[in-house]
Amino acid sequence: MREAHTLCEIRCARKHCGRRPVADCKLASLGVECHVLLQPEWSDQQSDLRQRHRCQLFVRREREQISSSGTTIDLAWTGSNGATGYYIFRCTGSGCTSFTQVGTASSTSYPDTGLAGLTTYVYEVQAYQTSGSTTITSALSTTASATTGAQPPTAPTNLTASASGSSITLTWSASTDDVGIASYTLQRCQGSGCSIFSQLTTVTGTTYTDSGVSQGAIYSYQVLATNTANQQSGWSNTATATAPVTTPPNPPSGLTGSATSWSTVKLSWTAATDPVSGVSVQGYKIYRNGGQIGTSGGTTYTDSTTSPETAYTYTVAADDAWGNTSAQSSGTSVTTPPSPSPSTPTGLAGTPASNSSITLSWNASSDSGGPGVAGYKVYRNGTYVGSSTSTSYTDTGLTTFSTYSYTVAAYDKFQTLSAQSTAASVTVGYEIANSTGILSAGAGYSISQGEVPYSQSEYYWYVYAPNGAEVASAETGSNGYEPACSDDQSGPHSAASGYELQQCILWASPSVYQH
Repeated sequence: MREAHTLCEIRCARKHCGRRPVADCKLASLGVECHVLLQPEWSDQQSDLRQRHRCQLFVRREREQISSSGTTIDLAWTGSNGATGYYIFRCTGSGCTSFTQVGTASSTSYPDTGLAGLTTYVYEVQAYQTSGSTTITSALSTTASATTGAQPPTAPTNLTASASGSSITLTWSASTDDVGIASYTLQRCQGSGCSIFSQLTTVTGTTYTDSGVSQGAIYSYQVLATNTANQQSGWSNTATATAPVTTPPNPPSGLTGSATSWSTVKLSWTAATDPVSGVSVQGYKIYRNGGQIGTSGGTTYTDSTTSPETAYTYTVAADDAWGNTSAQSSGTSVTTPPSPSPSTPTGLAGTPASNSSITLSWNASSDSGGPGVAGYKVYRNGTYVGSSTSTSYTDTGLTTFSTYSYTVAAYDKFQTLSAQSTAASVTVGYEIANSTGILSAGAGYSISQGEVPYSQSEYYWYVYAPNGAEVASAETGSNGYEPACSDDQSGPHSAASGYELQQCILWASPSVYQH
């Protein structure tokens, strides 16, 4: 059996390493190393053909070729005659010896992917041949190693752009990398929906303020990372912002105003312009006597809060969409006319309220075209004595049995007066009877006549309070005359609540009443 092995070794050596019958030789010019592997003792007589195949398969191994790119290492080698395929073994680290099968190949190359960056990997290859249910393998090849390059950084994320003042500030989340980030490259394009970017700057941090922007222009940005191995990430998301506008509009011009009534002033002016291209005026602020009173989206404004016979000065300022306000326009002055007078009160009447007061009442006035009736002024004998916000008034401090003349005038909130009403004359105190008969006592008091029992010629006159109580009476004498006014006791009678019975009733006959 040993002779058969020797013969196989010699044949293999002659075939692959020259004619010299050596078991291990090197052909430097071809870069090929041939290693003859002595097989175990055969246990039986096997055919020369199988031995030759095994010998050829083992000896046909040559040096592997290897290259790396990023996280992939590409293996290549010279194939073995008769090989069905190849087993690929790998270990990690320079000088490592613990190999693990990581794949198989049917050709003489293999890409090992998904590797860690900046890591050394060592490989060896073993050929195998399958015949029926039998698989035979060669010895392992010589080792080959390669070191992967650095992985590219991850793309920056969460890029945002915010406008403030006269610049746009960019921020983003940092990229990650196995060797370290060296810088970030920013690109910018201008215009709504733009897509052609140009480089803006390179920074080492994760923020940047772009001050080289035009007011009102729209900018879009993107950023990528570069690591210390000069590898670049993909681009971040795109962020867009409009550069702030800080220049105010030009002031409006041509302001004019006119009073259309005592309560209304109408203004108009020429539209303002904005010096920044693409920026327009959004509205106007209206000022009266220096204070803002309103806004307008157009070039007109109606002030409905004026007072009659009042001078006003108006100015207008323009606003843009960025909150910038122009200087105020030149002023225009307007004086409002008087307000119309309320109508004259009618139906003025008065009644005594006590022995020293009179109550007046009248019909309400109107104030067409005016601000509305605010109240009434009361005049006694031509002199102003008081006012009322209703249609009644009580005048106090008067002299009993004196006669007074009253008039009333309406006024509005601006004290515009109507003409005075027709006069009404009123006497203080009450007359309960005179030659025309029984009179109304007023203020809720009433008078009634009663016959003295068992007599046809004597009568009582009674004064009753609102609660029904008798407060005074007058009695006729037996001769038909009443000598005096008396109460139910004796002496002169004073009516309740300050009312005094000032006139007595004289009886002459059942149908005649005298003072």
